Amino acid sequence: MAQLEDCSGFSGQLVTLESVLQTLREQENVETVIEITLRHLKRESDFNLVWIGLCDPAKPILIGQGGTAPEDTPLLKQRIPISPGDLLDQVLVQQRPIGVPDLRAESRAGEWRKAAEKLNIQGTILFPIRYKDHSFGLALLGSHLWGVSPRAGEMAKLLMLLRALGAVLNQIEVETQRQRAKRSDQPLLALLAKLGTLPNLTQRLEAVVGQTHQFIDPARTSIYWFEPERGCFRPRVSQAATGNSSRRGQQSSSEILAQDISGFYQAMSANQMVAVSEAQSMLKADVTGRLMQQLKARSLLAAPVLSQDELLGFLAVEGSEPRIWEEAEKSYLRGAAQLVGLTAPLEKLEKTIWQTQRDQLLQSGLTRAIYTDDDWKETLKQSANQLCKHLQAERLLVLLLNPDTGRFEVCHQQQGPQGRPLKEVLNPLSSVDWQMLERSTEAIAIENLPDNLKLMAWREALLELGARSLLVCSTCIGRPLEGLLVICDKTNRSWRPQDRQVVQGVSQQLGLILHQWQLQRQNNQQQQIQQTTQQGIVAIQQTRNLVDLEQVGLQQITQLLQVPLAAVVRWSPGQDHGWIITPPTTSKQFALQTETAISLTDPLIRLALEPRQQQTSSAMHPGLRLLSVEDLAPETRRWLIGAEIGQIGVMALQTAPEHLPAGIVLVADKRGRRWSELQLGAFIALVNQLAWSYRTIQLATSLQQKTQDLECLNWYRQRRLEAIYRSISEGSDQLKELATQQTSTADTGTIPELTRVLTGTETRAALAGPAEPGPSLPKDSYQSVAEQLQGALAAMIALIEEDWQLRVQYEAVVLPAFLKRVFDRVDPWTRQRQLWLQVHNRANVTLRGDLGKIELILLELLQAACSRSPVGGRIDIWSQVLDQQQLELLITDNGTLAPRLLLELQQGDNRDVLAPSVLEQPPGRYLKICRTVIQQLGGQLKTSQLADGRVLNQLILPLTTKS
Repeated sequence: MAQLEDCSGFSGQLVTLESVLQTLREQENVETVIEITLRHLKRESDFNLVWIGLCDPAKPILIGQGGTAPEDTPLLKQRIPISPGDLLDQVLVQQRPIGVPDLRAESRAGEWRKAAEKLNIQGTILFPIRYKDHSFGLALLGSHLWGVSPRAGEMAKLLMLLRALGAVLNQIEVETQRQRAKRSDQPLLALLAKLGTLPNLTQRLEAVVGQTHQFIDPARTSIYWFEPERGCFRPRVSQAATGNSSRRGQQSSSEILAQDISGFYQAMSANQMVAVSEAQSMLKADVTGRLMQQLKARSLLAAPVLSQDELLGFLAVEGSEPRIWEEAEKSYLRGAAQLVGLTAPLEKLEKTIWQTQRDQLLQSGLTRAIYTDDDWKETLKQSANQLCKHLQAERLLVLLLNPDTGRFEVCHQQQGPQGRPLKEVLNPLSSVDWQMLERSTEAIAIENLPDNLKLMAWREALLELGARSLLVCSTCIGRPLEGLLVICDKTNRSWRPQDRQVVQGVSQQLGLILHQWQLQRQNNQQQQIQQTTQQGIVAIQQTRNLVDLEQVGLQQITQLLQVPLAAVVRWSPGQDHGWIITPPTTSKQFALQTETAISLTDPLIRLALEPRQQQTSSAMHPGLRLLSVEDLAPETRRWLIGAEIGQIGVMALQTAPEHLPAGIVLVADKRGRRWSELQLGAFIALVNQLAWSYRTIQLATSLQQKTQDLECLNWYRQRRLEAIYRSISEGSDQLKELATQQTSTADTGTIPELTRVLTGTETRAALAGPAEPGPSLPKDSYQSVAEQLQGALAAMIALIEEDWQLRVQYEAVVLPAFLKRVFDRVDPWTRQRQLWLQVHNRANVTLRGDLGKIELILLELLQAACSRSPVGGRIDIWSQVLDQQQLELLITDNGTLAPRLLLELQQGDNRDVLAPSVLEQPPGRYLKICRTVIQQLGGQLKTSQLADGRVLNQLILPLTTKS
């Protein structure tokens, strides 16, 4: 029953809440909405403290809207500041409810903490009042109980109520802004129509000020006129809040010097509006502070008055209180200022237009010359001639910046018949002159060069040319320097503003073609460097041995950097010194002491091997160290002996910090040489590729050598084990035969002894004969079998000793005996296939070497010849002494070999080791192993196919001629 009553009560609360929400949606007044919300909170909640505060849009303040408290407190209607990080700020920023167990103990509660102590408020919940991501304020609900929090149902109702309140406040704000929004188009159109009816400038200015004052409603509206001769702004027309318009052009006390408000003046000259108040500012406070002091205003909105890009003054509205200027007000003021610019005196406009047209005629002629002539040098010549005639100047220079050196190179120059050209490259400018040229928005005039402090780095060179006055302008105003147009005169000349404008216009036109030419040159250089780098990387990657790799790498680096010296100092792991490797064509002026070992403690080596995180080189070029010859230690100069060496770059051949470096790469050139960023980046790429190729070749060589050694060892052991097995098998067969004969002739007492012989438990006793006399076979038979078995065991011991690598055991034997021993072993194969084995030109020479391995190689070749020969075929062997050290054996057979096998045998080490190969399976594998082993023994093996189809194996063996 109690649950039914609770449900009924909850349903009634929902109905009440829905009614309140509907009422809120119908309201259009903030006060009414807040009052309805507070009334519902007082009636439906059990909290002792209820308060709602709304945010001030201009300041970090919550404005109290009222509420209820245990006793009267003024805090409900006061303005409460919000401090960053306090409790109120956290709720507004996070936009979610926050509970406080005891508001009295909350240090971040600010004023509410003091109020909580007075009102005995403990458990408190703060709810944000928001709509989407926009916070309008917050609601504070407090209780006398500690840590109290509403139940889930109550929390849901509170959130619904406060979210509905936020939505209604947003709706009211949007509607209010819509009603308050100003439209600037209608007043501007009306002002434009009115200006057309007024006879003179003064009346037009008064009309603009009056209409602006009426639309924006500031404390004062004024037009300030700029007087360039005096460098000041003078108030021309002004209207205060009283509505009286007055002309104040004669009040010198109200003049504002441009130098006192340089930041504001620059903004006006750049056609930028300035909005200043205590809440917002488009300029820094230190820029506008002096202006605000002179105007005695706390807010300001100003728009420049320009005519033909010339600053005539500005239109300003001033406020005595802080004010946030609306976009409509800014739009109107800019439009009104532009209308003022159109009302400048007609005679001045006509004169300016006439002068501008004349200058534009020159510039348009230059423009046509630029865009109709394919030869840019000829274009520069035509432009220079026209400009010198127009300005009646003695000399013209077009300078291009070299970004690698910071110097300015003469791209084109024009001088009189008696003038001599400038042949030298101009030194880098000081930082002050650089910033002056880069920041200037017009041509810079120097009327007396000897007495002027500008362009000090060029003064001596220009004075030697006879220049006394200059006009200098960047070819790309508003962007980093790329080039300069310099006009020189031999007299101390006062340059007119029109002259500056012409030079500025021409310099911009010249800048277009120079910029395009430089971009094309940079693009060509970049493509060339990229192509050279790619070719270098490919060439390095295709190199298969270290000797060729060093020469190819140095050749590619030399070609890339265009340096007279590129060298490698290389060492093997574990060594404490390295050796210099240079191309064979190194100049004597850049020579190195290649005969001397370089200690790894050398300062230059240690500098290159420093960990990259400890190096001070540019982050763009990690691992690369650039230094001059003056930075080298004396011990380094002992081997870096070239007299012309001035600039040096070094980098370690190291693939990773945990890998040992293989050496360093060193490049050198004359003093003053600077490499471009593209070249340095490409150089690092080549060195890194060279380092990886070093490591790859070393690893591949090591692994291939180990694989080759293990293959040879495995083949050798296999064949030796086969021979040992045959020997032991033959001995076992003989023992069995002896045992059978012994059994048929001897008494039973001999059988156990023979069994022990066969089983090997007492081999020595068996070989020695029975313990007691009795009928037995001759001891010589047992002795022969024992010797055979002992020989097999000795061969096994020798085989075991060759662990992990083949060992060379030198022997000597005459060729006939050696061949007979081989033929005896190959006899079963020839008889099985009915082959005819014939030896021709049997030389009586002595072979010297590891005969056991040579015998196995010859057996391998003969066995392969037998297996591929047809039944009844023939195998021929020719022997021939090549010289005192070598014997040639030619083995031919009528068998066939796969063409692919022959091709891969001929390719040798040049084939792709990762590709599937017939050399990985017999018989190709055994032929490859035999070739490797015979090379290790000082011989050679070649397999080919004769024109008649026979297979030829050419075996060259070491020998010693028999005396």
